[in-house]
Amino acid sequence: MSHMAFPPYKSKVPKAKSIKGFALKDLLKIRRSYDAYLLKQQAYEIELTATDTFNRDVHQKNLEIAKAEADWDRVHLTTLRDLQKRIDDALSSCKVGVIGGLVFDHVEYKRQRYRRSQAEGLINKAVKVENAIEEVLTKKPKFPRYPKKQWPKMPRGETNLTIGGAKIKLHFREINREELDQLISQAESRKKEDETKVVELQARLASSEKEVRKQARKFRQDLHKQLQVMAVCPYCNGVLNDGNAHLDHIYPISKGGKSTAKNLIFVCAECNQDKSNLTLRAFLLRFLKDEQAVYSHLELLKKDF
Repeated sequence: MSHMAFPPYKSKVPKAKSIKGFALKDLLKIRRSYDAYLLKQQAYEIELTATDTFNRDVHQKNLEIAKAEADWDRVHLTTLRDLQKRIDDALSSCKVGVIGGLVFDHVEYKRQRYRRSQAEGLINKAVKVENAIEEVLTKKPKFPRYPKKQWPKMPRGETNLTIGGAKIKLHFREINREELDQLISQAESRKKEDETKVVELQARLASSEKEVRKQARKFRQDLHKQLQVMAVCPYCNGVLNDGNAHLDHIYPISKGGKSTAKNLIFVCAECNQDKSNLTLRAFLLRFLKDEQAVYSHLELLKKDF
């Protein structure tokens, strides 16, 4: 049993009902497409005017050429063609025909033989006239015709754009340019305001981190107290002294850690650089440190972790 083959399903692209609520990048994309459409429309109108002018000129030239050809025919062929017409009319009145080169009379052939001789004379004249016409036509100059230019295609008044990850159909004639520019201006203003807020927040954060680090320097004097309890780096058991001791936030200040005595600890420069802004657990896992030993050191130093 044969099955009917159905054509593939083609989903229709939905039409954009309004351009309000679009993001700035989508509005800019719409404006670029709209401006491109306007340029195509202007080019189409210019080409349309040029084509119309060209075709008018071509039509006028062809009329002049046709008139010149008619004048030439009137001077050289009118007399011969009039003579040919009179001969044809005379042959028709004789009621004769030609079959296989023989002339015969359709009516009363035997009784009216004089018509045969009359028809033969007319046919000879007709042949001479046809030969004369052909000879004149061989000398006829060429009268070319100029072709007209094809009319330009009107640009499409719609396009499909990908807005927000989905395709929509946009009709350019339904777009109000003033409204589009106003929406773009508002979106750009909102973007500038958001960027200003981000800069302010970053400045406040930087100021906060600077203040936190300033407070951390006050605990530098506690290094000797830690060295009296533990003379090695709490993270790697390496040598720790005044020359290589760095103050580290157990819970990073970039993640909200504070510069308190229980969150600050002196470690070697290498561990401090490796840990950077990592949490303690992430640092231990990444650099394969002994968790139990580190936790024991922190408990001994009475630190929070």
